[in-house]
Parts: sequence; C-alpha cells; structure tokens
Amino acid sequence: MASVSWRGPGTAPLILVIALFLLFLFRLISHRGAPAQSVVPVAFGLLGIVYIPLLFSYMMLIRSLENGQWLLLLLFSIVWGNDTFAYYTGRAIGRHKLAPAISPNKTIEGAIGGLAGGILVSFALHRFILSGVIGTADTILIALIMGILGQLGDLIESSLKRSVGAKDSGFVVPGHGGILDRIDSIILPLPFLYYYIKLMDTGIWRI
Repeated sequence: MASVSWRGPGTAPLILVIALFLLFLFRLISHRGAPAQSVVPVAFGLLGIVYIPLLFSYMMLIRSLENGQWLLLLLFSIVWGNDTFAYYTGRAIGRHKLAPAISPNKTIEGAIGGLAGGILVSFALHRFILSGVIGTADTILIALIMGILGQLGDLIESSLKRSVGAKDSGFVVPGHGGILDRIDSIILPLPFLYYYIKLMDTGIWRI
C-alpha cells in the first residue's frame, strides 16, 4: 500500500478502545470464577454507550480505506473460519475447558483449532485474491491476532449475558442467541484491523 499521512479518528477513540479492552480483560482474568458478579458495572455502564457503537463504527472506517472492501472480506473470513474450525475441533477432540464459568462448551483444543483455521483461511484468501492488497506475513499475523481477539470478544459477550442473568442477547434471530451473538467475534477485531492498516500506510509498521 502507498505511504500516506495519518487521516482518521484522533487519539480519543483509540484511548477509549484500549481502556475498554483492558477493563474487560481485567474483569475476565481476575474474576473467572464469578462472572455474574464481576461485570455487572461494565454491562450496565458501557455496553450500550461504548462497547457496540464505538467498536462497530470501525467497520465504516475500514471500508473507507484503500481496498477497504477486501480488508473487510479478510476480516469476516478470518472470524468465520475461526468460529467454524473452533466448533468442529472442539466437538472432535475438545477435552479441556477454556473458561467453564463463562462459556462451558468452549475448550482449549477448540480455541487452538480456531486460530489454526483462521490462519489457514487467511492464507488461502491471500494466495488467491489478496496478494496485491497485503503481504503474506501481515496477513498471517492479522489472522492470529484477530483470532485471539475474536475469541475474547465471544467470551466477553457471554460474560455480559451472565452478568444480567440472560441466556440470549435478544430474540431477533431465533435460535442464534440474538444479533450480538452473531457479531461478538467481530467487534474487537475491527479497531485492531483499522489501526494495523493505518500503521502500515504511514510506514510506522513493516514486517
């Protein structure tokens, strides 16, 4: 991609994204045994105000970038590949629970399989479609980090539901736990992908 000057949101949104991420991460790590009590303030104070509107707005920012439509294709492909491989790997060989207090069905084996699947999907997409858009090393690194963030986003959404005693996040999509359950793995990777590409464009980050 051509080197360009930084254009986009200022530092305030980035600071909010980092603060939100660290807060959720701290809650998940320090209160693994009692998610219902640990994230109530976060659920009520930040979910409707910051969590979804702020992070989801980065989809429009990514689309506005050069080759933005292909970057979004990469993002969705990695997340969906991660989810699919995690599900089938977990069903086949999952033995060790990843976060039983938050999401009893998720396993460590499934999480590893999901990361591997996301990387495999990203590599195939780069090989056949995106070779002129982004480098191979960047594609694989993006897949790895977005896979981790996607799985973390899924755990965060599950923890938020349990904090308010809800099984599903809504009833608009019957049988799927609500709309938030469909996008929880996408929300956290969105700002990461945007800032990663912007750092590449400015020449600050190269691999």
